[in-house]
Amino acid sequence: MWLHVQVTICCQVQHENLVNFYGYTSSPQLRICMEFVPGGALDSALYKDSSVAGRRWVPTHAQVKEMALGIAKGMAHLHGAGVIHRDLKSPNLLLNSVREEASSNKSASPRCWLAGWPVLRALSKRKMG
Repeated sequence: MWLHVQVTICCQVQHENLVNFYGYTSSPQLRICMEFVPGGALDSALYKDSSVAGRRWVPTHAQVKEMALGIAKGMAHLHGAGVIHRDLKSPNLLLNSVREEASSNKSASPRCWLAGWPVLRALSKRKMG
């Protein structure tokens, strides 16, 4: 029941800075169908060497501001829908593949998606529709 509520909330709350969820099945095994975000988690990008660039990614100040704005927009959308994320941290922030391009092109900013579905909580069923 808990999983059904969580996935239902995620499927209903969609935004360009949130990972889209499409549904799940629990038989024969638990499987969750969600949007593929190719760049991986922010913490991996910042703290692990890249297989493509051969070093870790160090974003510019402008890129950090752009990602922070995307995160804030995603959180504002969740809060406007009556949902609290409760686990905002770098492993739950996913990047598109632009981070490799951003290493060489300082004007390219990666888009950042919020993930971390198990900790969403609906504040009000009335707001969720």
